[in-house]
Amino acid sequence: MSHEEPDDLLRALRDLPSPDVDAARAARVGRHARAAFVESATPAPILVRLGVVTGRAVMPVVLASIIGVYLVWALSAATALVR
Repeated sequence: MSHEEPDDLLRALRDLPSPDVDAARAARVGRHARAAFVESATPAPILVRLGVVTGRAVMPVVLASIIGVYLVWALSAATALVR
């Protein structure tokens, strides 16, 4: 990549027409953007965090149990076929 490519892209981006936005709409969009930012920065309630941690701990145990049951079934079926 050369150094001229980003400048060409920036120049093309600057040349795009910008929409005319009235002050009320710009303020509304700004309020929504700030509210989304504040919501994303606030920590989740303790029950939500506890559920996420529990889910992360339980999922591998459940999967390992299912695999263990399947292996026991497969081995018992294989030994029954051999007999």
